[in-house]
Amino acid sequence: MTTRSSLLLTLLFVACTSTPTPAPPPAPAAPASLTDRATALLNDIAGGRFADATRDFTPSMKEKLPAAALESVWTKLQEQAGAFSQFGGPTLTREGGYDVVVVPAQFAKTPLNARVVFDQSGSVAGLFFVPR
Repeated sequence: MTTRSSLLLTLLFVACTSTPTPAPPPAPAAPASLTDRATALLNDIAGGRFADATRDFTPSMKEKLPAAALESVWTKLQEQAGAFSQFGGPTLTREGGYDVVVVPAQFAKTPLNARVVFDQSGSVAGLFFVPR
């Protein structure tokens, strides 16, 4: 047997008899992205879960827009823009030191953009529904 053949057989033998290395442990779950968090907040609003929607508000936002006030705003918004039907895909921008997630929102009478503003700590510092 030639040296080359011996080497190939040795490599094949080592490959077949070696124990496989265990898979690395799964990486810890990453924190939810801002777009995911904004989408969840808006889905909570659309689903009538207003207390859940305010969970990540800054103290100032919670004071100015508590769950009951948010419910009232949502009701008035639908009176003006028509019944809500769906949200579109979110986009993330940075404006003046804030992360802003813009989510298209389709209502029966008019399309709007929902703007969810996050401060440096990741808390919701603003929520707006504006014309597209």
